[in-house]
Amino acid sequence: MSKNDLQQEASNLGRRQLQIQNNIRCLDCEGMTNSIQYVQSPIATEQRQVVNTMLRKGFTDKEIYEEISGIYGKHCFNDVFFIDGESLKYKQIKQIKSIAELSLYIGIGVLTYKFGKNQFKNMLKK
Repeated sequence: MSKNDLQQEASNLGRRQLQIQNNIRCLDCEGMTNSIQYVQSPIATEQRQVVNTMLRKGFTDKEIYEEISGIYGKHCFNDVFFIDGESLKYKQIKQIKSIAELSLYIGIGVLTYKFGKNQFKNMLKK
């Protein structure tokens, strides 16, 4: 490999590192969306070390997110995605932008499960 190739690879690795760290939420921070990128808490430092180690070992972004999810839980991501029953038909993924939206979808999911889809739609029409 030439010097330029090595520099390009290091640049790509650095970009991936920042992107992944930006998508992972610090679990110690009070704010909902503080990424681990610049936070100096022990848990954020540990999360960054896991990401950096996995990047150096050649893991893909998906594998890194799955590992982080397995260690710290899915709630540690800044972007929460879900698939509801309707969008599943069209293979669409919606993004939740707030806690209120998340609780709304969780509530609807529970009601749909408890009462059945048709009964729930009838309840909404009233």
